[in-house]
Amino acid sequence: MRCILVLFTISLLTISSCVKEEYDLNTLVRTGTWQPEVAMPLVHSRLSMEDILAPAENDQDELGAEPDGLMYLVYTDTLFSTWAQTFILGLSPGGSLTGAAIGGPYVVLLPVDSLDMNLGVYNKVVGGSFYFENPTVSIIVTSTLGIPVNMELEVLDAYSPINGDMAIELWGNPAPIVLDNPSPPAYATAWGDTAVTVYSFDENNSNIKDVLQINPKYLFYSVKADVNPLGSADPTFFVLDTSEFSVEVEVQLPLYGTANVVSMGDTIPFVLDLNDPSGSELVVTEAIFMVNTYNDFPLDAEMQLLFMDSNQVVIDSLFTNGETFVLRGAPVGPAPALRTSSSTHTVTEVFVDRARLDNLGRAREMIVRGRLTTNNGGFDLVKVYQDYEIEVKLGVKAKLQIGE
Repeated sequence: MRCILVLFTISLLTISSCVKEEYDLNTLVRTGTWQPEVAMPLVHSRLSMEDILAPAENDQDELGAEPDGLMYLVYTDTLFSTWAQTFILGLSPGGSLTGAAIGGPYVVLLPVDSLDMNLGVYNKVVGGSFYFENPTVSIIVTSTLGIPVNMELEVLDAYSPINGDMAIELWGNPAPIVLDNPSPPAYATAWGDTAVTVYSFDENNSNIKDVLQINPKYLFYSVKADVNPLGSADPTFFVLDTSEFSVEVEVQLPLYGTANVVSMGDTIPFVLDLNDPSGSELVVTEAIFMVNTYNDFPLDAEMQLLFMDSNQVVIDSLFTNGETFVLRGAPVGPAPALRTSSSTHTVTEVFVDRARLDNLGRAREMIVRGRLTTNNGGFDLVKVYQDYEIEVKLGVKAKLQIGE
């Protein structure tokens, strides 16, 4: 509203500089009703994939890019971590043990627990499905113990609030799964060393692609560790009070695949103060919102905006009578790059009358809903690159009424 008043004032000052008589706004209004039109740009924004697919609320999510610019989402978290002091008898703070003094074997069991994966790509998904090409999962075992530790995943299941649960199979087997292919986890061989063993899984040795298709939100798991499983008294074995071992999971999702009518939603604060309910003589009687968009992404987006009042009751939508705003995806080039060749340009105008403007003044939140689909009904494979963006130019042409 302030922007409209400023532009209106500037126009009056310009007129007054061209004529001898200086007009008085109050006198002008008393002579009748004046209904000028004012047009102005409101928003000019460029949205990259980092903006659209922002990392999740925790710090386990991050976006990266391959050397060719193909983007990927990485999620990492710790399944299990424990200190040697918690299970080796006789290991006092600040102390150490070697050889036969270590004892064993020791069994360390983590009961069934759940991990909120909180993948950014699934955070706001309320329907539809994703399909990823070439996803990978890594299980990372890190140990500073100078003794062998055998690992077994007793429970390993994925769960989606939308599609239910699915057992995760590694090396063709569901849990229990022994981590021994091609060998058990490595252990430190010198004081102060850290041994890291990575078990990598893809579509060739797991069902990870099928699991991701259920849009998993939670991972249920249980880990059993056999420490010094043979009870060896090997004099080269050692543990410190600071020795520990951990198990981490890392999921890497290249943004290469399909989206089939994926519904996404988000709720954000919204306040529209165009007309002053106290009875100001300057009001906006109607407005046309103009949206110019340029889309580099190979995804069609069908959008709708819903407005809620302070009681979270939907009171209006930007597009009415079943209409939506469709932003067409850019044409895709040949494989293997599958790059878009040029952006698509879309212009959309939305008329809003005085009654709707007044009604929107009661809105306190806005729900953004979208349906994303790749070409050919969601069956065509696409790739998302780091330099893709959506450019949005939003302007308004408003009709003012000054006076009675």
